[in-house]
Amino acid sequence: MGGTHNASHPTDYSTCRPQLHDAGINTWLMPISCEDPALRMPPTSETVYKTIETLGNIFNVPTVARKLVYDMKSDFKLAEDTLKKSAGHSLTAVWLDCFTCCKDEPEPSAYVGAGGGAPNLIMNKSGLTNLFADREGSWSCVKLTDIVAADPDVMIVVAASFDPAMSKIDFMHNSSLFCNARFVQNADYIKVPFSASALGPRNGAAALDIVSAALHVITGSMELTGQSGVDFFDPEMLRERTANLVCPVDPSKVKYMKTSYTNCGVRHTLTKTPERVVTVHQGATEFMLAMGLEDKMVGTAYIDDTIWSRYEEAYNKVPILSATQPTEKQIMDVSPDFIVAAYSSAFAEERFTGATADSRKGVFSNATVGPCDGKNSDYFPAGSTNESHTTAYSTCRPQLHDAGIGTWLWEDYCEDPALRPVGGATEETVYSAVTQLGHIFNVPHVASQLNADIRNDFAVAEAALKKSGHSSLKAVTYRPRRTLNGPVLCFLPRTPT
Repeated sequence: MGGTHNASHPTDYSTCRPQLHDAGINTWLMPISCEDPALRMPPTSETVYKTIETLGNIFNVPTVARKLVYDMKSDFKLAEDTLKKSAGHSLTAVWLDCFTCCKDEPEPSAYVGAGGGAPNLIMNKSGLTNLFADREGSWSCVKLTDIVAADPDVMIVVAASFDPAMSKIDFMHNSSLFCNARFVQNADYIKVPFSASALGPRNGAAALDIVSAALHVITGSMELTGQSGVDFFDPEMLRERTANLVCPVDPSKVKYMKTSYTNCGVRHTLTKTPERVVTVHQGATEFMLAMGLEDKMVGTAYIDDTIWSRYEEAYNKVPILSATQPTEKQIMDVSPDFIVAAYSSAFAEERFTGATADSRKGVFSNATVGPCDGKNSDYFPAGSTNESHTTAYSTCRPQLHDAGIGTWLWEDYCEDPALRPVGGATEETVYSAVTQLGHIFNVPHVASQLNADIRNDFAVAEAALKKSGHSSLKAVTYRPRRTLNGPVLCFLPRTPT
């Protein structure tokens, strides 16, 4: 009823949905896939919203459904606004599904996202221009020469277990036809899970992540939410994989080969993802372990107490350079390309004042990267210090950077107090730190998941306290502090919310 088929004009094959209903088994089918084509709804965002609302009513969770629709609309809006703000204009794209799906075409062709379906919806809602939106249907076979001539800003490559994304990358880089294509030379690729190619609740998150990934590959910036599975390719891996192909990746042309970041007022640009990391202090070490980066760590030092049992197995794989503050020789002997520390003492210039405490001795001297003088060593233009009003002691972070060793310092202990979080570290300070480390080490999705886990732990703790009948509890933090005359007991009151 309501369709175009009748008893004398049946569908191509029968469905058993009425019989399942008679047997007490209810059914629901995506409205874009109805058996009778005349009953199918168009593949639009409104269809997705109505689908979610219908399922919400069926399963008696209308509030959840409305929230999901609201989140999708918010993601679409944020994606479009982010692209406009960051790029200033629309970016063009081709959504590449496969090279083997168009074998019957008279000329070599590829299967790409056309003017209908989820790919076009996601590109349209994110502010990207689908270069083949004029083709009918959800997908279309397009000549390879037309794809090259279209000159997209980004190539969105579908990843499936039966057709890996890298097989498509290999195809393009092993064909002379693609060698001069801008998107191939710049490796402007975005990886999208096959499951995100279908209409569904993931479309909003996918649009937002695609914009973030697109901005990353064409500018080097990066801030992925990690909710949809959208990702980009490791540029070092692309360089190595294509080295012996017809069109090898030229690292000098890949914008995201270099990653820039600013930490405690000091900006640094990496030429590759760090591979040989030294961590100093327990907080820095556990940050790295929490993101599964133990295979990048060539040494660790200055652990306060027992490593969290959750990370103990990973920690035991990392060489221990020193039980206390490591010397510059201990650090340099493992040839690090990056140092992560919780306290500024890890980067301090060596002092000759007779200091006995590890935190006051300093580490680096003229024998390695010193002298450590001047801008961002004695004073910080981004902070409150200047040439006539310097910090208490010099840091060697700029000199380490010049020597090819990146650095990262917990911002609650920036050398210039004005660069520390106002009022001290907060939850947002932690989330920001995790996000930046994820950016530096090219694991944004891992960082996003870690932040989600931390947020969840806080929420569980707060819920447990409320369940106990208490809105808050007063507490005192005890921290022993040692001076030259012996220990001093510090009691730091805290009232958790």
